[in-house]
Amino acid sequence: MFSAAHEAATSAVEKAFASAKADNAVEPHADADGWTQVGSLKVKGGEYGKDYIYTADTMQFHGADYTVAGAPLTNVVEVLTSEPLTFQDADPFNIDNVANAGTYSTTAIVVREGREADIILDGVHIYHRTPINILTNCYDTEDGAKATEGTDVKNPTRLHLTLADGSHNALWSATAYTAPLHCGEGSEFVLDDSVRNADKAGNMVIPVGGIINEDVTLVGGKQLAKGQIHSVLDSDNPGKLLIYGVQDAASIGGNNCESGGRMTFNGGILEATYAGSSGCAAGIGAGSGGNGTETLIMFNSGRYTVAGGYHGAGVGAACYDGYSGATFYQPDIIGSRSYNHPTVAGDITIHGGYIRASGGGHGNGFGAACWAGAAGYNTGHTITVTGGTLYPTGSVGDLGGYDGYVVVTGGSVYAGAGKFIGIGGTAWGNDAYKEEGYNTSNPNDPNKVSMMTINLKSEIEKRNKEATPVITHTDFDELITSWTLTVGGKEYEYGSPKQFFDGQLFLWLPSSAFSQEVTVTLKYVDKNGNEQTIEPLFRQPSGSQSGTVLKRYIYFTLPDDFKDLTKYYDGSPLRGLTIDEHNQIPTDDGKVLSQSGKVQYKYQLYSADQQTPLGAESSASTSMPCDVGYMKLTVDSTEWCDDPDFSTNYWGHRAIGWCEIKPTNSAVDLVKATWNAGVPDEEKDGSEQDDAGKQLTINATISHGTHHPDGTPIDGTKCQAPRGYVQLYVDGKAVGEPVKLVFAGDADEDGNAIPAGDARVNAVAAAVGEGSRTDFTYTFVPAEKDFLLPDATKDNRHIVSLQYLPPVKDGENPDPEPANYLESVNPADHPEQAPKAEVAVEPIDPNPTVTPEKDPRQQGSPGAPAQRGHRALRPRRSGGPLRSRRPGQAHRHPRPHRERLCGRGDHHLGHSQR
Repeated sequence: MFSAAHEAATSAVEKAFASAKADNAVEPHADADGWTQVGSLKVKGGEYGKDYIYTADTMQFHGADYTVAGAPLTNVVEVLTSEPLTFQDADPFNIDNVANAGTYSTTAIVVREGREADIILDGVHIYHRTPINILTNCYDTEDGAKATEGTDVKNPTRLHLTLADGSHNALWSATAYTAPLHCGEGSEFVLDDSVRNADKAGNMVIPVGGIINEDVTLVGGKQLAKGQIHSVLDSDNPGKLLIYGVQDAASIGGNNCESGGRMTFNGGILEATYAGSSGCAAGIGAGSGGNGTETLIMFNSGRYTVAGGYHGAGVGAACYDGYSGATFYQPDIIGSRSYNHPTVAGDITIHGGYIRASGGGHGNGFGAACWAGAAGYNTGHTITVTGGTLYPTGSVGDLGGYDGYVVVTGGSVYAGAGKFIGIGGTAWGNDAYKEEGYNTSNPNDPNKVSMMTINLKSEIEKRNKEATPVITHTDFDELITSWTLTVGGKEYEYGSPKQFFDGQLFLWLPSSAFSQEVTVTLKYVDKNGNEQTIEPLFRQPSGSQSGTVLKRYIYFTLPDDFKDLTKYYDGSPLRGLTIDEHNQIPTDDGKVLSQSGKVQYKYQLYSADQQTPLGAESSASTSMPCDVGYMKLTVDSTEWCDDPDFSTNYWGHRAIGWCEIKPTNSAVDLVKATWNAGVPDEEKDGSEQDDAGKQLTINATISHGTHHPDGTPIDGTKCQAPRGYVQLYVDGKAVGEPVKLVFAGDADEDGNAIPAGDARVNAVAAAVGEGSRTDFTYTFVPAEKDFLLPDATKDNRHIVSLQYLPPVKDGENPDPEPANYLESVNPADHPEQAPKAEVAVEPIDPNPTVTPEKDPRQQGSPGAPAQRGHRALRPRRSGGPLRSRRPGQAHRHPRPHRERLCGRGDHHLGHSQR
């Protein structure tokens, strides 16, 4: 239901039309081709008098003349419904005269307040006070009073503007302070090409991450597949719209002292210039003195070149030029609430498109404008980029808004050195900053991202010269059609750019990515219309943004005896590639490799089916891997890099292979139990009975076994200390949760190194030749850990043994330590093979004797204070022996509990079922 104000406005338009007919005015009518001339424009579609009318004299608004700076608005076509209407110039237009306003149509297009218009421009050139005016439905509020902010408007006026394929269109304001395409606060605007970005149900298709997010059929019938680059939303022959901006009004958005409305850019080619060297408005966004935009500017596809006024941003904010806003208010606009130096960039989101935005002498390319130094100007607002190509330039800054955030999770986004503006000093790769109390000033924050430049210009230029016919274009802005980015050998989730800028891509990655190899694999369409495939190009690891050139490798084939290297773990690396003058390896480019000193290796853990990387790629090294795993092996040779003709385009020669180091057997030895370890005069062997309230320490060593699983002897001189877990057994039963082996230097839950001597440390890597073993220590008080001694025995003696368990490698959070060893012998299954220690524990008296002490004043009187008797040991609880949470699972190698458990002192081993 429309409000009374809306109905009144509709009635006023209908009455005006009826009055014109009553005065015997000639009603426009369609010609043989379906075109109806209205002023100096012509219209096809809809019905005159129902869907649109022509007003030659002053247009009416809210019962009064509509004026602009005191002058009446005349010669307009008023659009009344959502019926699609196509507009053209009534007379042919010579594009060569596009810079001559005198050749333009002088009839404007007005979308009446509260309407939803669907307009197609197919060769329209308008010079007028407001060439296209989306009237703000400012009186459609709850109480009928004029809205004071955009959210007061119940039914916003909306315009979906389509640029017809191959069409040339232009809008030029005839006076200062009024936008050529006016969409002020409280109204909505969408620019599109002939491929309408909507599904059959009318829902807008938004390519988050620069790609199509799900299979979809567009309203026009075009079928799109999930994962396609967002350029499939564009027409193959998009129309163009030129806009000539004027002083203190946005090219698209707000008039003077007015914020912009909600604007979405889905397609077409837009070029918005700004006349003169003054002015304070944005190219797209706010007019002078406006507060950015009401809600959102969003780019999904298309191609846009936008310039702001001298003090304004290309896209986003405007600033105040000293004029009183009331002087220039149009009757429908919602005036700015604080036009004295506001520079609110607002919320801007880019999912796709190619956007070149330039600010004026004092404005950002994208975001802030002049007078942006005061705090709070973009507080609560965010510029978000998930895909597309954005190249902003400004004299003050290129990208960002003061006291606001910039988030970049995809796309090519440029910001020159020292020209980024925003909280944290750089962009963010997620919204971690939203956490209350978050420290945004940490320069090493892993949630922050910085710009990495990748230059493919020489590669594109080389291909252009080899093309048939030769491509002579020099803009190097080719369209990307397929995109994959890997960092450290793993695919990195990063939204697709739309196209190159001068052959370059500007990606925003965390600091950790700069020290790893970055690989780009993509396809693009050259200027001949042919798709070009860029095989993987690599950026060498660098600790800074330098070294941005990408090159490729020429591949060679590994010798047969080196293709599938396999061995059991023994602490030594896999053998390297044998290359010398007697063992030369040919390459695909006709060269040979003969210098082993020029060879380096990188390896990366993979699933056994060679499909899924399980970790980051290692740094380049002259050594082969030592630890267990199935690995992708990269072999690089730089032998020919001293040749300048070779090194210009190539990093070297490369081969890919696979290798595997299998886990070997482990062994537990020297299990020992000690009462009161380290306590003078009280330390004694665990086999000597002692009080259950005393400390009992279990020691063991864990190392390699004697033979590999295939029966061959283990040369353990280089085997390193096993990492993983220990499962305790008492009297042949597993008790408690597996205990994590914790070494000094291991990271705690907060990522901090655990220092030596910390109570959490329960393992030490003891040197043995060139290798090491694990010395394990665990201390507890039996009376306080009765679940560790679950069953009573007749002679109060217990057998303690333990089993080594390797790190857990499955699940969502695998242990980081290498699983170099298999689990040791299970004491429950093979008690005769498991080292053990005997422990004698003084029994707990379930009924302690208490001898009352007689009161010397009242010998034998009842109720006298009790005499302190023997210490009462805790009796066993009823209901059977206490058990660990994993009864009967130890022989199946249960997934260990992830708590870091302590080696000394009173710390829980697990939870008992009490």
